[in-house]
Amino acid sequence: MNNAMHLNHEASMTRRRFDRLALLAVLLGVGLAGCVSTSPLRHYTLQASASDAAVATSFNFALQAVRVPPQVDVTPLVVRDGDTALRVLEGHQWGAPLALEWRGALSTALRQSHGGVDLARAGLALPPDVPVLRVDLQRFDAEVGVGAHAGGVWSVMQTDPAVALSCAFALSAPSGLMPVDIARAHQQLIGRLATQIATTLSNLRAGGDPACSG
Repeated sequence: MNNAMHLNHEASMTRRRFDRLALLAVLLGVGLAGCVSTSPLRHYTLQASASDAAVATSFNFALQAVRVPPQVDVTPLVVRDGDTALRVLEGHQWGAPLALEWRGALSTALRQSHGGVDLARAGLALPPDVPVLRVDLQRFDAEVGVGAHAGGVWSVMQTDPAVALSCAFALSAPSGLMPVDIARAHQQLIGRLATQIATTLSNLRAGGDPACSG
């Protein structure tokens, strides 16, 4: 009888210890989950705020897909870290893949620069007098607290009158320390490129010789 009571007592004590350990494990897991919880993602756009400025001329264009460097054609913001390294800014992302962000932002900036409609974006048929634009972005990077850089080649082709022109560009803008500063600096670069393209297109529309602007 005494042995049976002793065994029952030991079993009861073992169950209590197991229950306490299980409760401790649950509480510890909850605590760790709270410690490693991440901040919400911040999303940024390359499209600048809408402008109400009047444009001198207005005509349609067709902006094709923008090619971007593969090493930065990702959703997270990527900055240069020293001479050879790239660093991903965790928790900070573009609103869309970089190629789509760039194309959308440049299309919007061009429409704000000289009006008209991006027929490629609208999916409409292209008349022969509509300039077709392509952008090959060969450099797109930024250094925190230093500046943002963009460079490459843009081209315009038109059937009537026949036009074929390619122009190189290399642009830089100062940037602050925060990711939002980097996004604003890139917006400035796209706006400046749109101004260069719009100036060339306006000259072509006026009957001038094909020439790069900027």
